Amino acid sequence: MKVCSGNIIAKSPCPRPLGHTPRTTVLKFPHPIHADLRLLAPHADQARELFALIQNNLSHLQQWLSWPTLMKTPLDVANFLNTAARHNRAGTALILLLQYQDKICGVLSYNDFQAHDCSANIGYWLGEAYQGRGIISSALPVLMRHGFQDLGLKQVFIRVAEGNAKSAAVAKRLGFEWTHTQQGAETLHQQAINHHVYVM
Repeated sequence: MKVCSGNIIAKSPCPRPLGHTPRTTVLKFPHPIHADLRLLAPHADQARELFALIQNNLSHLQQWLSWPTLMKTPLDVANFLNTAARHNRAGTALILLLQYQDKICGVLSYNDFQAHDCSANIGYWLGEAYQGRGIISSALPVLMRHGFQDLGLKQVFIRVAEGNAKSAAVAKRLGFEWTHTQQGAETLHQQAINHHVYVM
């Protein structure tokens, strides 16, 4: 059993391939979280809106992410969305858009489903103006319930770049436990970055 934001999460057996054949179908899109917040499946039609969000938040996103500078045109974002949709269909990842008050505000995802130990990494980012509104804290428990109950996950990880206090606070607030620090986990701005690894 797992506890997340006060709700008990019962784990189901790990399917093969992981993420591809859920025991039940829970998430239908758009999937409401509350009156102002929804999860959306990725589609190329969202490219211009997501591109504008990325461009308006370049300096904010580049603090902790390497990919924003690669999104130079709406076509680049459309390619990302098409790739995300393919991963979702194949069951190799679950990449979703966050929509707050009818505007796309960020991305929430399960990355790298691992069938050998029924685990996945969680990724998320928000436009700066949408921080502090409880968006990730509201949406992530829904994604986790889906992962544990319907996709057969047994563990989920949040890997936080050292120094990213806001992301670490999200992990701790939702009941994740720190396990270890991975030295030199990625290179960002030509510097080796350590990751604090949290698990549930």
